[in-house]
Amino acid sequence: MRVGFYLGTLAYFLSVPVLYPAKAVAGAPAEIHSIVGLALLLTVVGFEAAYWIRRASAATARRRTIALHITWANQRWLFLFICFGGLAWLAYLWYFSQAIGVSIPTVLLTMRGIIEGADTDAVAAFSYLGLFFNALIFLITAAAFVLLTARLRQSKAQAGVCWFVLAGCAVLGFLSGSRAVFFYSFAPLGLICWMRLYSRGALVLKSGLFGALALVLLLMAWSAMSAMRGGDIRNFEGGWEDLYSTSYADGAFNIYAQLPVIVQAFPDQVPYEYGKSVVPLALGWVPRRVWPEKPYPFSLYANILNGETLEERSASIAVGLTGEGYGNFGLLGALVWGALVGLACRFGDDYLLRFEKGNASCYLFAVWAAIWVAMIVRGGVPEMFYMGLSIICLPWLLVRFVANKEKTATPTAVQPGERARARVRFNARGLNF
Repeated sequence: MRVGFYLGTLAYFLSVPVLYPAKAVAGAPAEIHSIVGLALLLTVVGFEAAYWIRRASAATARRRTIALHITWANQRWLFLFICFGGLAWLAYLWYFSQAIGVSIPTVLLTMRGIIEGADTDAVAAFSYLGLFFNALIFLITAAAFVLLTARLRQSKAQAGVCWFVLAGCAVLGFLSGSRAVFFYSFAPLGLICWMRLYSRGALVLKSGLFGALALVLLLMAWSAMSAMRGGDIRNFEGGWEDLYSTSYADGAFNIYAQLPVIVQAFPDQVPYEYGKSVVPLALGWVPRRVWPEKPYPFSLYANILNGETLEERSASIAVGLTGEGYGNFGLLGALVWGALVGLACRFGDDYLLRFEKGNASCYLFAVWAAIWVAMIVRGGVPEMFYMGLSIICLPWLLVRFVANKEKTATPTAVQPGERARARVRFNARGLNF
């Protein structure tokens, strides 16, 4: 998670100032950019201070290790999760398309836009239910990942279903039109391909070629998604030059451009929030129909400062972790917001270290957690927090279902006859690739 923080900071706040310094400083006085730079520095300082102030105690040596022991019974349960979860998602897709009055292909091929011919009130009624079933995709994807990395024997049909699920998750992530969901969806497929190459040796050659090819394909798919999103992709009228334009990268990664706007506006034009923007983060799960006066996420201020309104806005404009912190308490807010993320990342990294060494699920959750933190750094913070939480929560429950907690202790003598049973249990451990 700490890696995710720095990847997000580098990609969204430092890439444009480093690569295109003239473009980054345009449009605002030099003193504003000095404040922006100081706010970014304080965010990093707050993160590191909080991350390392929570040092592991002496009880860490006696903590319980999360070990995934995939038995034949667990294998059947996981495969049932995949089958019934997939059927439930297909049933929801059919019911949703019938309720809003459009075909299933129209639902699937509309990228992050208004579904043509759909009943807008019916679409809004499915918002929370849709979040659950979209998260269900990642549940069955995690189950497929666990089965493919287990050492238990599988039929070709079972393995084929698991690979189909991983590929299907990547395709649905592309069709979602969401840049964050795109990265979440491609992570399991890319990770397991890398692991297969790793386990077969020639790490430098094979993983290097795979990494370069995967990066090129990922960037091509991301650029195509960015170009076609906003409507039905069957109605896309652009050409190849539109699919692979660099303008999409600027809109997605140049979050630095919003920071001078926030610094200039707070507190001269807009008073500081003084922690009010934490409410959507803590209580964002409460439906607005239950709490109509619920405060809106801080990203709404960026829309307003850019001349948009709540009713008429293109999309939520990301201001980043630093921008939200500054809008609450100025430079102190940038420090505090970085510290809060640092504490959360330290807690998450300590939890990931509890997985037994070589556990494949640990790598999957580590990649997802890094993406989660990078998206939170990009902002808006509440939106990205709940998106990642809904994606990771169900797979985490799945891992808890098949996990076997064991206290780490000094090995003791093994009685005659127990060694054979211990060997059988060791061979049943599935995820040490």
